[in-house]
Amino acid sequence: AEGGTSSGQAFYIEEVDFPYVKIQPVTNQHHALSLTNERTAAGTSVGLREYDISSTPTHSQWMLVPLSKSSCK
Repeated sequence: AEGGTSSGQAFYIEEVDFPYVKIQPVTNQHHALSLTNERTAAGTSVGLREYDISSTPTHSQWMLVPLSKSSCK
C-alpha cells in the first residue's frame, strides 16, 4: 500500500477518560475497536462497533501500556 499503510488500517487514538482511550478507524469515526459481546476473557475477539457516547462503553475503551525492552524479546 502507498505510504506504508494498508487500506482501512489507519486509526485515531482519542483520550476519553485518562488513562483510557478509544481507537477509531480514520474512515469511520462513529465506530471504535470493541471487545466482542463485551467479554474480557482470554481469546475474546476484537471488532468494530458503533461508539455510543450516551452510555459508558467500557468494552470500547483501552489503556495503552508501554512495554519494557526486556518483555519485547
